Amino acid sequence: MSPVRTFNVLTLTTILLLAGCFGLGDSAEAAEEADDTTVTATLTAQDIADAMTLSSNSPPEITVKTYSFDENEMEYAAKISDGSWEVAGYLSCPPEEGWDDLPATFAEQEAGMSDIGIILPEFISSDKCIAKFAFASVDPDGDTMTKGIDLDLDGLIDIPIVPANGQVIFGMDNSSLYDWPVFIGLEEGDARIANVALIAIDEHGASTAEIIHFLAPCNDCDDDDDDGGLILFQFSDRDAAGGVTASGGDDLIHVQMMQGQSLSWDLLGVSIIVDGGTMNNCVEASDADVDGLQCTYTLPNSFSAWEVGEEITISEGANADLCDGTAGYCEVAVTLTREVDGAGMVIAMFTAVAE
Repeated sequence: MSPVRTFNVLTLTTILLLAGCFGLGDSAEAAEEADDTTVTATLTAQDIADAMTLSSNSPPEITVKTYSFDENEMEYAAKISDGSWEVAGYLSCPPEEGWDDLPATFAEQEAGMSDIGIILPEFISSDKCIAKFAFASVDPDGDTMTKGIDLDLDGLIDIPIVPANGQVIFGMDNSSLYDWPVFIGLEEGDARIANVALIAIDEHGASTAEIIHFLAPCNDCDDDDDDGGLILFQFSDRDAAGGVTASGGDDLIHVQMMQGQSLSWDLLGVSIIVDGGTMNNCVEASDADVDGLQCTYTLPNSFSAWEVGEEITISEGANADLCDGTAGYCEVAVTLTREVDGAGMVIAMFTAVAE
């Protein structure tokens, strides 16, 4: 409790006590009350103090990141954002046989997520859909908060979350998913929706909640085609330490695939925005005509796909000057897409630092 609120509560309690509000009036009034057969509740000093605390208490504030899409860049993604609900997270649901590459213990799963800055509040079993969202929370009074995920929207926290903000991954049973409404831009079966609540309750009982809307593109719309589903990718980045490409452009960052599935180079799209400038679509370096090219990316191998553990290097074009270095570093906003049915689907968006 803040010092000002504490002073106000103690002052009011003292005034009420001195005024006789707790049975300290004259004896005649006390005798009259003794003869009254009506049962009344007696307020105590603590009751008044608690009431004052609650009346001046501010509830916690929580917010969940939502995603928007550029229709010119991603036709499919723009279609799924046509509804009145903003997508705040994505779901990846397992095949019938379940995930075959999840670590077998919570400690192993938590360590893997911690390495890339992800909060993992509980063990995810191989038959669960994997959900991801980003949030921030604060209590304006500085009170202690209890917060977490309400999976079935009954107002109770099912999965506690300790940190005040960050990216969270958790498991969800696919029985809570339902089909995307056909009137919002997709055909029936193209995607499914799941809704959970993020709840925060402070130490005085004041609470708040925000509904999180998840989108799960269909994994099994066509039994003969497994390219329509959303694969859960995770990437890490690091500074390229001022390297220079063979064509003369400055290397900006290295990007490593930490989790995912083999990603064909032919289906990969890479674009960057440096220091809030214009978006530039990068071209694979060995295929690039370097004249006038703004950015390239270099493959880690001569094989046909990007595999877990491998890095690509994103660089400036030979004559480009995207990162001028005046601030000592540049912020590089990276978007990675994967082509699905002829349209690009975002698999990662993050901001890296190139020094």
